[in-house]
Amino acid sequence: MKKLFTLCLLAFAAGVIQLHANFTVTSGDYKVTFNGYKTIQTISYKNVVICNGNGYNATIVILPSIPEVKGPRFIGSGHKEGGVEKILSLEVITDGVSDTNPGRKVFNGNNVKVIRISQCDKLKVTYTIEVSADGVKVSSQIEALENQALAGIYVHQFCFTEKTTEWIARMHNDAMFSGKFESKGAFHLHRTALRTLWFAMYIPESQIGFTAILDDDTAMAGGCRFWDRSNSHKLYYQPGFAKELQAGWKSMVYTMTIKGFTAPEASWKAAAEEQAEGGVEE
Repeated sequence: MKKLFTLCLLAFAAGVIQLHANFTVTSGDYKVTFNGYKTIQTISYKNVVICNGNGYNATIVILPSIPEVKGPRFIGSGHKEGGVEKILSLEVITDGVSDTNPGRKVFNGNNVKVIRISQCDKLKVTYTIEVSADGVKVSSQIEALENQALAGIYVHQFCFTEKTTEWIARMHNDAMFSGKFESKGAFHLHRTALRTLWFAMYIPESQIGFTAILDDDTAMAGGCRFWDRSNSHKLYYQPGFAKELQAGWKSMVYTMTIKGFTAPEASWKAAAEEQAEGGVEE
């Protein structure tokens, strides 16, 4: 697994991906743009980008290596090393009104839900993004349509902005971890068996921070780690999966909610903890 992850990182580092925005969803202080692959391109809070388009923000499937293909075989969003992801259906539901042809439209409402169903090799991926004034809630569920050989799955992968300078994380044993970003390719929360209940990052130049809160089952099912890149501070959330998934197998629903907040630099950690653990909504 260690060798596979290293190869994956080298492949991601090979270039910066930027795609033009396709359709847009807004609610309250949140704005989410979608790229041509119909996956998240950016997430903004109060007009500050907290998740950028310097990579793919989606579920990414990793197939086992084969001699004729050099490096990891990714499928998902713009990754085509292992094949092309097929979009089976796409629906945007705005306050109960459905649209299956979002084109380049802007959807604004109290609750806007994007349901994207796709196929990566022999796996069906149902990815849901729900945007409201309370935050951006993302959920992913995977189902094996046929027997599927597998190297791994990044169930939630997000390129958070490189303008964040610090992070904190609450672990399942109640420990609080923290660190500083230097954008030099290091890793945080790497090689730990502890599970992350929630984490937060902070952008001092705009005094904006955000929390990412995993539901209880999601937190205990997999691990979080950050790749401290020069163009993003990238989250990988990765549960453990069997190397061969049998036809008919279906995963749990893996859910994470991203919430923004404003706070001065001296008190941002306390604000993040209050939001994540006290239910405070900005």
